[in-house]
Amino acid sequence: MSTLYVTEPGTTITCHGDRLQVCHEGEVLRWVAITRLKQLVLAGNIGLTAGARSLVLRNGVDTIFLNTAGAYRGRLIGPNPAFAELRWRQYQQLHDPAFTLAIAREIVRGK
Repeated sequence: MSTLYVTEPGTTITCHGDRLQVCHEGEVLRWVAITRLKQLVLAGNIGLTAGARSLVLRNGVDTIFLNTAGAYRGRLIGPNPAFAELRWRQYQQLHDPAFTLAIAREIVRGK
């Protein structure tokens, strides 16, 4: 499993060691080892305990929050050196006039 979708309102996700427990109304719906998870998608009123939040962040699990209609609300992304390096290079490019001019030309040409 690489992506876990949780859509049932009132569901709570807790942490037990290196596993996430998905519960609804006191019933355990699923156990998921954090090592098997790349992405967690939470749609609607889903509870994520502090322990579960820490576990997904420490393990680099991309956690996406959607509203009940499926519209994007936000995300949690743990430390990832690849993302940091990419953002740093993007920032550096902002100060290169030749690069920004080339990008502007491509945008205008695309219209």
